Amino acid sequence: KDLDEEDDDERDVLPEDPSGGGSPSETKTIILFDMSVCAGIGDFMGSQDSSGESFETTELEADYALRISGHSMEPTLADGSIVLVKAIEEPTDGQIVVVNVDGQSMVKRYRVKDGKAMLIPDNDSGEYQSILLGDGQDVHIQGIVLSSLS
Repeated sequence: KDLDEEDDDERDVLPEDPSGGGSPSETKTIILFDMSVCAGIGDFMGSQDSSGESFETTELEADYALRISGHSMEPTLADGSIVLVKAIEEPTDGQIVVVNVDGQSMVKRYRVKDGKAMLIPDNDSGEYQSILLGDGQDVHIQGIVLSSLS
C-alpha cells in the first residue's frame, strides 16, 4: 500500500491534554522556543540555541516545546498549536518527528517502507507532498512529538 494513502485508523493519535499529559503533582519547566516549526512545505527553524520562554508541563519526557505553523499535519496537529517534543535522533515508524532536511525544519510523520524512510503529511487534501529521504540530503531528526496543546 502506498504510504501517501494510509488510513486514518493507522495514524497514531496524539494526546491533547492541556496539562501536558503527566501527573498533576509533578511538573517540569522546558523552553517554548520563539520560532515556529513548519507543518507545511518547510521553514528554517535554526538552532535550538534560539531564545524562548519558560513553559511549565506535566509531560516529564518533554525536552522542549514548539509552535506549529501550517496545515500539513492537520487534523492531528492544528496550525498554531504547541507541541511537546522529546529530543531523539532515531524515531520509529509512525512517529511524528521534528526534522531538518537540507536546512528546512518541519514536522511530519516518519514512515519506513521497504527500507526507505519518508516524511508524510497527515493532511490528505493533496496540497502537501511526502518527502523521500535519501543519499545527498542533509537530514537531522531533532525529536519526536509527544503531545499537542491547542
